[in-house]
Amino acid sequence: MDIDREKKMCRRNLLARLQQADPDLLAREADLLREMLGDILRPLPTMNVCLYASHAPYEPDLLPLLTECPRHAYYFPRCGENRDMLFHRVTSPSCQLLPGRFGIREPDPLLPTLSPHDAHLIVVPGIAFTPEGCRLGHGGGYYDRFLPQCDRARILSVAFAAQMVSDLPCGVRDVRIPQIILVHPDAL
Repeated sequence: MDIDREKKMCRRNLLARLQQADPDLLAREADLLREMLGDILRPLPTMNVCLYASHAPYEPDLLPLLTECPRHAYYFPRCGENRDMLFHRVTSPSCQLLPGRFGIREPDPLLPTLSPHDAHLIVVPGIAFTPEGCRLGHGGGYYDRFLPQCDRARILSVAFAAQMVSDLPCGVRDVRIPQIILVHPDAL
């Protein structure tokens, strides 16, 4: 079986499993994950932080960080028609994030963009992760094309316990995530 078909099957199975997760548990984990990410951001000097607008129950809502850690400049992705991705500065998510091509809220294209070289911290979404940093995304490859351009950025993901798996199909172009923030089960 080729890797794309293997990823597609894996994605389908993992999404079905995640949709069965307890929503109350996910909500508690999401609050803790956001708090943990806030603990990383608060002591840091002003930075350009790339986040994403969650669009599924298995993605923690990170938007409150804009008010909880206001010193930083926050940028959100907009997927281009050529499978490229630009990050635009967002200061007011309720007004500046609009429904995009994939049903994901994206920034208004008129907002200022961030050069990949100027990104300091990038929080990458995913469906599943391995402890070694292999990530299964939604299949568009947008982050796998964008991240290699970010030569100065710290790259990490926040993940629910249900998103961690022992093995994933991982191709040569798949960018590994060097840091995955998880909630310890005892914290729940």
